[in-house]
Amino acid sequence: MIWKKISEPKKGELTNLEKIIVNSLIMHLQNDYGEMIKKQLEYLLLKKRINYNKDCVTELYPEKFGIMPKEILFERNEEFRLAEIKFELNNTKHSCVIYMSLGQLFDMKIKPKPIKTEGELNFKIITIEIEKNLSQNVY
Repeated sequence: MIWKKISEPKKGELTNLEKIIVNSLIMHLQNDYGEMIKKQLEYLLLKKRINYNKDCVTELYPEKFGIMPKEILFERNEEFRLAEIKFELNNTKHSCVIYMSLGQLFDMKIKPKPIKTEGELNFKIITIEIEKNLSQNVY
């Protein structure tokens, strides 16, 4: 097995594709959960991007642990899959799985890894599956 050196999280913005995916998620969340995700993103300033051969993962972290107000955290605080979004990007089908942990957005895994292109992204949602239980731990 080949181990990959993974860098520390760095301050930065979401990529254009990540922004489109998160905005699509926000639009499809029920109740106040979409607004909670928007507010969480204001605190999740550190990004760690891990590129593998066939997929890529973006992890999101606050600058300091525990600074996020409790009112914007989901009641379900175990790690769980929040959503799977299947989409077409520039005529190639992809999927993005979004995870939550400790009541906050944690990471996004996109597969296959998108090819970097210049210019406008041709993005089209195919399906969005959102976890129904967002307010109660399962374990």
